[in-house]
Amino acid sequence: THSNQALNDLFEKIMERDIAERHLVRLGMGEDGLMSAKDFSKYGRVNHMLERRLELLQKVEKLARAVGLEDRAEAGFTCETAAMFFRLEVLSHINGFREKVDAFTQASNGDSKEGEGEEKMEEDDEEEEEDDDKKPKLSLAEQQEKERMQMEKDARKDPNKAVSFLFPFHSFFDDAPQPLFSQQSLSADFEVAEGCFTHIRKLFEELEECRAFEILRTYQDRSNYFVTKQARIIAMTCTHAALKRRELVDLNFEFDNLVMEESAQILEVETFIPMMLQRPREYCRLKRVILIGDHNQLPPVVKNMTFQKYSRFDQSLFS
Repeated sequence: THSNQALNDLFEKIMERDIAERHLVRLGMGEDGLMSAKDFSKYGRVNHMLERRLELLQKVEKLARAVGLEDRAEAGFTCETAAMFFRLEVLSHINGFREKVDAFTQASNGDSKEGEGEEKMEEDDEEEEEDDDKKPKLSLAEQQEKERMQMEKDARKDPNKAVSFLFPFHSFFDDAPQPLFSQQSLSADFEVAEGCFTHIRKLFEELEECRAFEILRTYQDRSNYFVTKQARIIAMTCTHAALKRRELVDLNFEFDNLVMEESAQILEVETFIPMMLQRPREYCRLKRVILIGDHNQLPPVVKNMTFQKYSRFDQSLFS
C-alpha cells in the first residue's frame, strides 16, 4: 500500500480470515499501529514459531504416552526426533487400526462365524478371572496389552463399538468433546477416527515447518528464512519495498501474486518497484498483479507544480 494506515487496516482484515498466523508477517515501521496484542513483525513471528514448536513437542510427548511409550522421552525432544516417532510409531498404530477395523467390517457383512467362538471366549474370560488372583502383578506394558486384548474381544461382540475399542489415541484426545465416538455406527465412528488422524498428521506437518528454526542459530537467519520460505502473505508499503529491495533480492525472495491497495495514489515508479523484488532471471514467478484504487478520489499527490503539470508525474499506473 501507499500508507501505513491503509496497510494496517487491510492486514487486520486478513487476520480475521481463516489463515494460520504462522503464514502472516508485517514488514516496516508501522507494525506498532496494528490493533493486535500479537507481534507480526518478522522477529515477532520467529518468537511465535519457537513458542509454537515447544507447544507441539509437548503434544508429541502426550501422544507418546497415549500409545504406551512413556519411556520414549526423546520423541518430543526435537522436531527431527518427533518426525522419526511419527514414521516409526504413529503411522504403524494408524495402519494397524485401519486393518483391524477392515477385518471387523468384513465380519459384520456376513463373513463372521458368530456362534463358533462366543462360548469359547466366555470360557476363556472365566478362566482368566479365576487365574487373576494367582498371577503375579503385571507390568505396565503387560497391563496395556491385556486391556487391548479385552477390547478386541468386546469389539467382536458388538462391531459398532469396534472403532471406539480399537482407537489407539484415546488419552491424547481427552480434551476433545466427549464421547469421542457415538458407538452407534461403525462407518460414522470410522470417519471421526480419520478426522483425528488428520489432526495428528497436521500437527507433525506444522512441526516440520518449525524444524528450520531449531537448526538456524541466529535471529537474523531465522527471520530471513521466515520471510523468504515460511510466510505466505507479506505486507509492506511501497516505501519499505524500495528501501529493502536490494536486501530482498539478495535473499532470493520470490512470490507469485502482488496486490497493491491505494494503487491510484501511488506513482508509476513506486508501482514498478514492488514488481522488481525478485532477482532477474529467464523466468519470473510473478503471475498476477492486482491494482486496487480509485484515481478520481485519491490521485497521486505531487507538490512540485512543474512535475505535476508538464511531466504528468501525478499519473499513476492505475489510471
